[in-house]
Amino acid sequence: MTPDQMISRVRRLSNMPAAQGRISDNGVMEILNDGKDKLCQRLIEADEGFFETETAETITFVANTETYDLPAILKDAKLTTVELFDTSGNFLRMLEKVSVQRKEITQGISAPARDVVQYYLSGRKIGFKPKPTTAQTDAVKIRGLQHPIDFYWGTTGTPGSTTSFVITGGTTLGGSASTETDYYKNAYVRFLSGTNALGVQRKITAYNANTKTVTLDAVIVIADCTAQTFCIFSPIPDQYHNVLISYAVMQIASTQENDSLFQTHKSLWEDALRVADETIESRSYDGPNRVQLPADLYDDV
Repeated sequence: MTPDQMISRVRRLSNMPAAQGRISDNGVMEILNDGKDKLCQRLIEADEGFFETETAETITFVANTETYDLPAILKDAKLTTVELFDTSGNFLRMLEKVSVQRKEITQGISAPARDVVQYYLSGRKIGFKPKPTTAQTDAVKIRGLQHPIDFYWGTTGTPGSTTSFVITGGTTLGGSASTETDYYKNAYVRFLSGTNALGVQRKITAYNANTKTVTLDAVIVIADCTAQTFCIFSPIPDQYHNVLISYAVMQIASTQENDSLFQTHKSLWEDALRVADETIESRSYDGPNRVQLPADLYDDV
């Protein structure tokens, strides 16, 4: 489901049409994304590779510099590999991860970039041992499993090019766009309105948090994609969308003091978490093993 479809279903199930004005679409979207965070945490605890959204970023060595900021898109990711390359782009070796405490043993040891053998993590920084004494562009490639982003629903301004557009008007739909650079990278955007734009889908290759500019992997027609509604998909599998809807209805019912509605959707939410706990098994990164919720768990209640 797209975010606007999820919001409509939450409103129908909780008997709270938008005309009543008791909660905005933005407010419903915030509740859905809060449920998304809770659900993701449970799924990742069961299988850290559940979402399989792997991304790769590079780090350029600066001479005599040991620590570097992790790329923004990897700050909450589960790192899978850290690889070293030579000046010609040839793979040299996988780097061994060591603890911050162990890296102190080699404090003060330095060597040319090609002789780096270890890395360590400290907060949102990554350090390399021996400390590289030579500069090198794209010396290290870091791969990680990207944390699932929020669902988003907004409107476009006039696209700045055939491969980008600026997010506007988001506060009245899905809330304010992310303030983190590249937060939406690797996600998919779909246009939800427009005679020719409706249904057009593209992959996001970059996101400028300062200008709210989304860069796409393929061209769009500027005239068709101006002032249109769009959504950005979270990698939550479709079979879990109803789980999130139940979470939102449960939260809204609690504010309405509708105990019957609250208990119904609380039970559905807890059942889904239990199914996730009991059926997802940890796996390696070479194949999917997602849990499939029972077909009758979410009838149209």
